Amino acid sequence: MTDTKSNSASIGIRLATQADYDGCLAVLMSHHSRTMFAEYAFSESQFRKQFDKALTMGPQSIVLVAERHDTVVGCAWATLGRYALSDELKMTTVQLIAVNSNLLTSMARAKAFSRLLNGVKKWSDAQGADKVLVHVTTGTSLNSAHKLLRASGLTNIGGAYAL
Repeated sequence: MTDTKSNSASIGIRLATQADYDGCLAVLMSHHSRTMFAEYAFSESQFRKQFDKALTMGPQSIVLVAERHDTVVGCAWATLGRYALSDELKMTTVQLIAVNSNLLTSMARAKAFSRLLNGVKKWSDAQGADKVLVHVTTGTSLNSAHKLLRASGLTNIGGAYAL
């Protein structure tokens, strides 16, 4: 049996544009279906609002896509801000990083994720941010997510909890 999923050899990262809407939509619909929120209907209108907002926030926001053979296979959105209790700490918050598991092998997914994270980190450094925060709020595959983030050089500083 031949594996039809892509390898990671030619996954590139670039800034997203409005032309990436459909590709990002497919990635995030797939991502949503694998979260603890999958029981709630995915809202394309809500996604459209968030996508448009992210692309138009100016220098306080970046949207990146991971692409292979002209197909969007992942996306990341990060914002720049300040720590709520200090005027000195400038930080980047990763709003989301998602990779389409239907299109890539597990190794390629990890590489796409890492490349997106590295793209956010480079942008964050260029903006003069002191920290990058990544929140894991999928509610599923938490051990895998934590392992991948630790392998990417991140330190666990707490967690998200839900009632």
